[in-house]
Amino acid sequence: MPSKKSICYNKIAESITERNNQIPELLQKILEILNTIVAVNDIENNKIEELKRKIDTITRYQKPYISKMLNELLLQNPINVEIICNYIIAEQNEINIKESTKETKIHLSKFFSNNKSFYDMTKENILDYLNNLKKPSSIDPTHKSIGTWNARQMLFLNSLGGYIIKMNLTTQKG
Repeated sequence: MPSKKSICYNKIAESITERNNQIPELLQKILEILNTIVAVNDIENNKIEELKRKIDTITRYQKPYISKMLNELLLQNPINVEIICNYIIAEQNEINIKESTKETKIHLSKFFSNNKSFYDMTKENILDYLNNLKKPSSIDPTHKSIGTWNARQMLFLNSLGGYIIKMNLTTQKG
């Protein structure tokens, strides 16, 4: 009759043998996962490089901080950067927008940065941004902030807001 010690040793040996037989399978699964991660990273890196080229294109004649702002946002929320870049490029191609219009739309991107995706943005979110621009009369006696508010409201609600709504409808259908 084997001792309790030898039974325990045999069970440990069996367990080790069983686990050793599973190691090649585990290593194969780990290798597959790592290959998938590398492939996804390659795709993401290509996408990031493409977005950097788009940022360079739309900020070519902007103040340097505008390009810096979008590149920083790219690290936080690449989806929003892609949306704003595609939108500005489309507008450039269709109606040749002014540089100041681009700058304003980029500021909206920065305001929401990684807090909100443009896909989830509502009219109320844009109004929150606009209301953030308002200053009290004691700070802004000439009420320039009201003019800024009115101009940006027209800009966002008439153009960018419609673009975001159209994108949301197309992504919901697809």
